[in-house]
Amino acid sequence: MKKPTWQTKDGNIKLYHADCLDVLKELEPGSVDAVVTDPPYPTWYTEEYTYNESVTNKVLLLEWPILISFWTPGCSFPAKWDSCHAWDKVVGTNTQFELIYLRGLQQGHRLLRFMTPHSSVRAQICGDTKENHKSQKPIRLMIKLLSGLPNLVLDPFMGSGTTGVACVRTGRKFIGVEIDKTYFDIAVKRIQKELRQSEMRFGLGIDLGRKKAKAKGFEL
Repeated sequence: MKKPTWQTKDGNIKLYHADCLDVLKELEPGSVDAVVTDPPYPTWYTEEYTYNESVTNKVLLLEWPILISFWTPGCSFPAKWDSCHAWDKVVGTNTQFELIYLRGLQQGHRLLRFMTPHSSVRAQICGDTKENHKSQKPIRLMIKLLSGLPNLVLDPFMGSGTTGVACVRTGRKFIGVEIDKTYFDIAVKRIQKELRQSEMRFGLGIDLGRKKAKAKGFEL
């Protein structure tokens, strides 16, 4: 297995600065419980996010036990799905909502309202931090999506690391992959900060994080 670019001492958090396909082909079958990701869209900053239709589709079409993926309302989702949620960004942007497709979970079709943290003011209102990523997702939304999922989560398009931060906060193990060095460095710093804050606030490591999450009222 390819050596992580950064990982925790216990190996519960592993981050790769790499092409996701290079990492995925080395994963042991059945080693990942769920994929939670926000892949590049074919209609949004395609050059900046190095959108590649074959890569995105290949990842989404793999037979994951559980898949939760954000997607644009501007075109069809390229893979099978069981449920679809709409994320209301609670702001007056050109695209006021995004879609979230789920496979392997039967959750119906829901409207999730979480303010996007795309300015310092909005981030402060919604209890988040503003990162240098145009598609940053709210931490509270990611925690909501993780609710009820098994222990090991993979994000093959990690971006600025919000899925990883949510996994630390809810006591889950996490594998993150990001090809862009700038975004990868942001993700590492955010996850390191979340781990330090977790230890300071609760005196608990990642192994005991699920108890911490229950104490805070998160559904696991």
